[in-house]
Amino acid sequence: AFQQFVRSKTTAPVFMSSMLQAPMIVAAHDAEAKYILVTADSKTLKRKLEDILIDSGVTVDADRFVLFGLGDVAGWDAVEEGQEPDSDELRAAVIKSLQKAIKKDSDVQGIILESSEIPHFADGIRDKLQLPVFDVVTVVDYFRGSSVNNARFGVSLPAQHLQAGGGSSGFAAGADNPDL
Repeated sequence: AFQQFVRSKTTAPVFMSSMLQAPMIVAAHDAEAKYILVTADSKTLKRKLEDILIDSGVTVDADRFVLFGLGDVAGWDAVEEGQEPDSDELRAAVIKSLQKAIKKDSDVQGIILESSEIPHFADGIRDKLQLPVFDVVTVVDYFRGSSVNNARFGVSLPAQHLQAGGGSSGFAAGADNPDL
């Protein structure tokens, strides 16, 4: 909700929300695809969803985003009260609730974790639901990756990988090409 405001205060790139990935996610699927948007408070987000989507560069029907509020998930009340929940139990409850939501809508193609409280659940959700999960970590990884050298090739490789026969993989420059 504060993306435009913060962006107006700096010349540095600003990544305030996992929703910044929404334009790419929407572009990657057909027009009928839907995405579960996991949030702490679905009632508040529902009122702001159109503005958040526009702020994130998305110009699609907000109905493609199925709101999923964590308030109804068993164990979430501890988070709302500032207590430390049992993380394993809460993750299991979130996954079980998401499975039910997906059964209701077969057009779901991915999940966006808008809540900053649960990015550490993303891998468990991916594993159990076999859907892509986007969160604040994936948005940071994406944009950070655009400004650092790729470790697999190019100028960021350690010197021993650039020398014939160097590195731990046993790679030798030209080994697969007898013309070199």
